[in-house]
Amino acid sequence: MIIANPIYDSVFKYLLEDLDIAKGLLSIILNEDIETLEVKPQETTTEIQPHAINIFRLDFKAVIKKPNGDYKKALIELQKAKHILDIMRFRRYLADNYQKEDTIVLANGTHESMPLPIVTIYFLGFSLTKGFPPVFKMGHRLVDVFNGEELTNRPKEPFVDLLNHESYTIQIPLLKDDLKTRLAQTLMVFNQKYVMDDMHKLDFQGDVQDPFVQKILDRLNRAIANEDVRKTMDIEDEIENTISKLLRAKDLVIEDKDKELEEKGKELEEKGKELEEKGKELEEKDKELEEKGKELEEKDKELEQKDKELEQREAYIADLLRKLNEK
Repeated sequence: MIIANPIYDSVFKYLLEDLDIAKGLLSIILNEDIETLEVKPQETTTEIQPHAINIFRLDFKAVIKKPNGDYKKALIELQKAKHILDIMRFRRYLADNYQKEDTIVLANGTHESMPLPIVTIYFLGFSLTKGFPPVFKMGHRLVDVFNGEELTNRPKEPFVDLLNHESYTIQIPLLKDDLKTRLAQTLMVFNQKYVMDDMHKLDFQGDVQDPFVQKILDRLNRAIANEDVRKTMDIEDEIENTISKLLRAKDLVIEDKDKELEEKGKELEEKGKELEEKGKELEEKDKELEEKGKELEEKDKELEQKDKELEQREAYIADLLRKLNEK
């Protein structure tokens, strides 16, 4: 089946606009039942200076209500390529959501604004440092530091629940179709091994047994015919290409600077060798002067001894002359 590539923001947004799919996907990833779900894609535009390039981003937020009446906020990030600016953008987005309260509808029909526990879900189109599994969770592990024991049953506490958050990371390049779990089979719709010459499309060849996965595929198949989705994918490609060109240009500038610094380093090294040689020459000269000084000192001692001998002889002669004159 030919489907739109869900790694594109516009396709992902189209997919999550089907609330049943959004609810099912988050339920499978979080491994918990979801009673209601409200998906809120947030469109943001960031200008890169000094190039005056406007980057359009879609950030997905979902307010989840669980069967027990608890609410939480899921922040979903989809990132095709790895850029050095992404981590700071993620942190700013996370900080912004920590500051905001969300409005929920209580059982009696009234609306109330309150801070909600946060869970983050990252779909990455690139791999992290080797050693991380395809899908992993950083979760709420509460450990008694004094005895090292983990507290598996703990009470609800806003100070703990609202100042810490769970995080799920999905490394799309590491997804494999040999796993039979429902999560693995669902995430296979993102597998880029099916990508076609047209990067906007996947030729999905997986054996689908799950009706929910088939529903996702049908939705992604319809996305191909959606003109707005296609146009937005083109824009995303243009933005990625522009960013890649800017980063390559920046890398070339850095490479040139590194070469200049390397040349300067070699020059300084040569100067250092010259100074070292000069220092050795001066040291040799100092040794020669020291030897000359010792020789002169010896000569001075010899002359001093000679002078003493002459003085003694002159005194002896003077004494003889005095005695002769007395006679």
